Amino acid sequence: KSIIKLAQTIVPDIQHRDNAGPGWVIEYPEEDLFKVVRAGDFVLSRTNAPIIKYALYCLRNNISAHIQGKSLSAPFLALLNKSKKKTVKEFLKWLADWEKEESKRLALKNRSTEAVIDMVESFEFLCDGLSKIDELKKRIKQVCDTKPDNEQITFSTIHGAKGLERRRAFLIMRTFKLEKSQEEKNIYYTAITRAKEELY
Repeated sequence: KSIIKLAQTIVPDIQHRDNAGPGWVIEYPEEDLFKVVRAGDFVLSRTNAPIIKYALYCLRNNISAHIQGKSLSAPFLALLNKSKKKTVKEFLKWLADWEKEESKRLALKNRSTEAVIDMVESFEFLCDGLSKIDELKKRIKQVCDTKPDNEQITFSTIHGAKGLERRRAFLIMRTFKLEKSQEEKNIYYTAITRAKEELY
């Protein structure tokens, strides 16, 4: 009921079932995520960078986790191959130039640069501590292409989680832009309603 009550702030007509339990909506600090998240939970973000960051944390700490959806590695590998760089240091320098050029190109068309920024932030997490491109390609596949399993923490963008539910879902609130548009509110509504009982 508490989750539906929150969803009603965006879609007033939605109703809970007669037999719905009270449920929980809990504000919780993001930095304490790994104190409470566990296998079977959803961790949802509007953008890729935070889920890359946390999936990488899980990989490094032997925590079973995967990223929901189709192969997330494809756009990262495509951009990496486009750069034709031989080392991670050279690639990061190329990436900084690519970010400037792409952001300028999009700004001239009055289009959002958010996807460019998200890609760059994601790569910064993926490149951390690496020097060789082959190592980076391996890490991209390890982080982005893990197979789903109900005994894992599931990281996902809102798009990747559409139509799916978990008993508990954690939303990375700093990634949402509720004041922007109705479309953004709809994205938030989709995120809220992925939780069956507990929403953090």
